[in-house]
Amino acid sequence: MAENNEGFRDQLIILAEIVEQIEKSFVGKDNTDIEIKISDYKFNYLSEQLKNNNKDKVIISIGDCNFIFLRK
Repeated sequence: MAENNEGFRDQLIILAEIVEQIEKSFVGKDNTDIEIKISDYKFNYLSEQLKNNNKDKVIISIGDCNFIFLRK
């Protein structure tokens, strides 16, 4: 279980790095929504990790950026 949590934290670090790059781009530091369509398997994994009850989407907010994960 600890390995699973560490792997998930590593993935969140990658998203934070993406946010840094977005903020440096022409998009800037305004509120930004990024929609990402993922498979049911990945969606269920994300929902489980974040204890998400929403069946339609999972949102991870980092700074002024929202990563919105939707089922394919």
